[in-house]
Amino acid sequence: MAPRHGRRRLSNARDDAQTREARFVFCRHDFKNAHASSNPGKLGSTSDTIPEGEGILCRVTNVIGEGKQRRYEVQDADTSGDPLPPPQRASVSQLIQIPESNKGLSGLEKGKSVLAQYPDTTTFYKAEVFEAWKMVKMSADSEPGLVRLNFQDDEHSREVERRFVLTEK
Repeated sequence: MAPRHGRRRLSNARDDAQTREARFVFCRHDFKNAHASSNPGKLGSTSDTIPEGEGILCRVTNVIGEGKQRRYEVQDADTSGDPLPPPQRASVSQLIQIPESNKGLSGLEKGKSVLAQYPDTTTFYKAEVFEAWKMVKMSADSEPGLVRLNFQDDEHSREVERRFVLTEK
């Protein structure tokens, strides 16, 4: 696997101010509106290629419209690229708010199917919990709660911070 680059769903009833303040959200790719490149062996622009993974880690940069027409402008959380990828528009059904910390997150059973951020990227892939995880009291200087996962098409298990592991519904 060569990647390129959890858990509360946003709802239309939520206050826009709260949505704007969200530090990070998971944005599920809109595969039905993605187009295959006319030349599959060559990288095309982001508008004509199938995105990698299931979605990306983003920041909400703007809320556009109201009611059922409301859309969220999101920007990839990785700002190190040059040039920056263009912002995308997403509906509320594509977004899941990422918690600020691991505090209060539910445990994960071994074998559970999840979506998780691949280490050192902003891309989320399907994975399976390799070792059961449960919240333990952490001191201020302890490591964050890490979950050991097996990503699809990856031969090694990897550790991911619990808040970036989303249970599939």
